[in-house]
Amino acid sequence: MKRILLLALAGPALGVMARPALADSAHENPDDVVAAAKQAALALAPPGAQVTISQAKAAAYMPACTAPLSVAITGNAPYQEAAVHCPAPVWVLYLTANVAAQQLVEVAARPIQAGQTLSEDDVSLAEKPVSLFAGRQTFAGAQQLIGAQARLSLQPGR
Repeated sequence: MKRILLLALAGPALGVMARPALADSAHENPDDVVAAAKQAALALAPPGAQVTISQAKAAAYMPACTAPLSVAITGNAPYQEAAVHCPAPVWVLYLTANVAAQQLVEVAARPIQAGQTLSEDDVSLAEKPVSLFAGRQTFAGAQQLIGAQARLSLQPGR
């Protein structure tokens, strides 16, 4: 019975000792890493976009950065990657950046059949989530579409 009790008491103590404290100045603060990634993602995001960054728990295990963090954002909205770089001592953490934004795009104003030549009455502007067309070609003006032939059939709003 005593042996089990001692192991139960020693287990949590060992777990606490193995993890660096978040306030430990020898290790990086995860909140600072997330803040740097969010600032970089917001700088590239469209106006009014909402940006969320994944947690950076691993930063608590990294040595404290002695120079300003730099961040490289890659990928297409809404799913991007934030590579947070520390130049001294050298380390990199990769976080996920989710960008929730709306954008004005041209959509079908009425049903359109594949092969149909588009007129000004066939298209209209609508605000749509960027995630619906990430990586696809979009148009923000009817002049780009007037006279073009639809490649596929479209329902209104698409």
